[in-house]
Amino acid sequence: MGELILALLLVLLSILIYINSDDLPSMNESQLDPGSFPQFVAILLGSLALILSIQKQSS
Repeated sequence: MGELILALLLVLLSILIYINSDDLPSMNESQLDPGSFPQFVAILLGSLALILSIQKQSS
């Protein structure tokens, strides 16, 4: 039960990281914004947390 709660908290954290990383200042010279890496990490974290929650619900 504790791992399911932790997985749901990690999903919420990844949503907050994704939303807040969009506010980082952008540079004109690069194609990727400074918020691109935090958004990638947030998507990865959210995906893995969803996989964990699905595994814990099925067992």
